[in-house]
Amino acid sequence: MSIRNSIAIVGSNSISTSIILGIILLALSYGYYRGGVFASKSKPEAIKKKIYTNLLIASIFYTFVSFPLENYLLGYLLSLDIGYFLPIFIGVSVLFILPVFLASQTIPLLSELIDDDKKAVIIGKLLFFSTVGSFMGSVVTSLIFFSYIGVEKSIVVNGFILAVLAIIIYFQFDKKSISAKGIFLNLFYIALLISFIFIDFSKFGSMYRVFSYSSEYNDIEVRDDGKTRLFMMNGSHSSGMDVATGKSYFWYIQKITDIIDQEKPKKILIIGAAGFSLPQDIAKRDYIEKVDVCDIDGSLDAIAEKYFLHEKLDPKIVFYKESARYFVNEKIRNNEKYDFIFIDAYNGKISIPSELLTKDFFDTIKQISSWIVSMNVILDASKESMFFKKLSNTLLSSFEALSFQGVIANNTSYYDNYIVINQSREWYDILKNFNNVGIYTDNLNTLEIDKYNLFYTQYLN
Repeated sequence: MSIRNSIAIVGSNSISTSIILGIILLALSYGYYRGGVFASKSKPEAIKKKIYTNLLIASIFYTFVSFPLENYLLGYLLSLDIGYFLPIFIGVSVLFILPVFLASQTIPLLSELIDDDKKAVIIGKLLFFSTVGSFMGSVVTSLIFFSYIGVEKSIVVNGFILAVLAIIIYFQFDKKSISAKGIFLNLFYIALLISFIFIDFSKFGSMYRVFSYSSEYNDIEVRDDGKTRLFMMNGSHSSGMDVATGKSYFWYIQKITDIIDQEKPKKILIIGAAGFSLPQDIAKRDYIEKVDVCDIDGSLDAIAEKYFLHEKLDPKIVFYKESARYFVNEKIRNNEKYDFIFIDAYNGKISIPSELLTKDFFDTIKQISSWIVSMNVILDASKESMFFKKLSNTLLSSFEALSFQGVIANNTSYYDNYIVINQSREWYDILKNFNNVGIYTDNLNTLEIDKYNLFYTQYLN
């Protein structure tokens, strides 16, 4: 849950995932050890109170400190220009070591309460159900909770479960330790958490925000100031629309639309849906027969229709709710090709999926392309970063003629959206090979290190 909650700030990648998992595993390990040490020296009633206190503090800390403050703290630490690894390490350590450490003591503490000839069997069962619970919690949380109630309410449910477990232990105390005040406070906390589950969090925040939702993959927000409508994903401006004209005000979308109008392809593939502004606009052209859109976040079409486009998707649009790599491989197996492919899945500076910028991926894209391949990606105008050089080499290893264009190409300290296309076009710069820097492949991919060196270190000022 911590990994999913942090995507809006640190992106989804192996670096952040490994740091978060590593810290949590360390906290778990130390919690197991300290729980065993405490249990071996304590009486049953003290152990019960320890379990209750640990679970209750963990519930409160998770619900009101760890998850609500995670993105604020990570965002602040990343703004200090101390790299990428250190801010995540510090932020996650501060917010998650304590609750994980406390909650993980439960099994060794419970084990000491067992007074039975079959103690080993019972402990084995405890570990079995604990592991199965972890598995089920992971699967149910990602597949059901994130999809149907969102990340914010899933966090509250997590705190609720810990609180319920704490109260179960509370009622196992001896009668002298159970008081009416204690019962009231425990039940009041449970009622508070239940009320939070039914609160519509989307009503809080920006005065122009008309919708917000944390899906299985993205934090989504739609803003409308009456003149423009903005579709945001993980804090990045993913789609923008002029309310009066119903067309995108993003320059690169306008450029891609111009190219499509010039070339008049019949069958188009767009990887990366966002607010569907581009597919919805071009699908209305008479010369276009079909627009396939692929995105792993299956919630985007319903949200875009209701809150962003304010209309149903055009019948020519087919939305594939699956991974781009899987989708492309399926099209290769079915021998399907597209006249025009636009890759727009590189969402913001941090959410650049490394598996979609490798030679292996571009080689598969080439197999389903009969004509034009284009993409939108954030690059530095200086053309000096390792990210720019390796991406240039990677693209040239798969395609022949490649040109690119950005908004402020003469500002060498700037980075922004760039269009890259497998054609030589007037007024576009030509990509070139850079010696001795290598390329991005599925097997050897330094993209995550390179992009953080670009966006969080040398090019920040």
